[in-house]
Amino acid sequence: MTAALSLGSVGHATDAAWPTKPIRIVVASSPAGASDTLARILVEGMGKTLGQPVIVDNKPGASGLIGARDVLNAPADGYTFLMFPQSLVTELPQAMKVDYDPFKDFKPLVQVMRQGLLLLGGPSVGSAATLPELVKYVRANPGKLGFATGGVGVPTHTTAVQFARLAGLDMTMVPHKGTPPALTAVMGGHVALSFDTPLATLPLIRSGKIRVYASTYPTRPAFLPDVPTFAELGFPKMNDVSWIGIWSLSGVPQAIQDKVRNAALRALQEPKVQARLADLGADPGLPLTSEELTRDLHEAYARQGELLKSIDYKRE
Repeated sequence: MTAALSLGSVGHATDAAWPTKPIRIVVASSPAGASDTLARILVEGMGKTLGQPVIVDNKPGASGLIGARDVLNAPADGYTFLMFPQSLVTELPQAMKVDYDPFKDFKPLVQVMRQGLLLLGGPSVGSAATLPELVKYVRANPGKLGFATGGVGVPTHTTAVQFARLAGLDMTMVPHKGTPPALTAVMGGHVALSFDTPLATLPLIRSGKIRVYASTYPTRPAFLPDVPTFAELGFPKMNDVSWIGIWSLSGVPQAIQDKVRNAALRALQEPKVQARLADLGADPGLPLTSEELTRDLHEAYARQGELLKSIDYKRE
């Protein structure tokens, strides 16, 4: 009994002393991607609250699975966390084989940002300036044009498959190691189209380096008032908004999870962080609890399963 009490006391003391060294947030995508940009906006404020530096560690590749696996293999001691879209749970496990249990191995701590997707085009689509013109151009060139995606089974991929199916387009899916190289391929004219978030693309759109045709937002976003929604253009099923958040290994002590969550929520309230997110076209996440986020994920998982079934998606 005495030994058990002593071990329990040591555990609580360790949790109370945390953190005693830098904390790592793994971003499962390339630098300059949406998750990377978001993490770098937050880490300064989080570090001030936690009293230790918070470091962004990029681990791109395999549709984000390399980064997820890195966190999964780390000790559950509260020094390694993951910045990842909700697709970690809702999409990837249904679209491809993964080596984790989506609802047991990871726990959502904070919804950091909510965003829809934009349909983007480069020079290889010629003079097509509107979505109807784009659809007409692609139909006139069956099998000759491609969709650059940020990986396989990720939202930029499954949304592209969905749109091609709904619009009756014969296009090739061209996966990349994250969205930055996918966008580079589109801007360079190597691949015709891509889907991505405003967070990753708004500066490129404003500078005229890439063209935007439509968004999956339910209404036109204030930062792109001239860009129509897919629903406006006859694609009512293309109306999804998802989120990016901070995830913990389920085995991390609850007291440490709470500290990380509170540090992130506090950073999100900083005026300079809110101004930066607004400039990038990002809506701050809602202050939902882990339990509320998990319920949301279960609902999104079911919707995603229905979507993949409706487009006859073949699991990779």
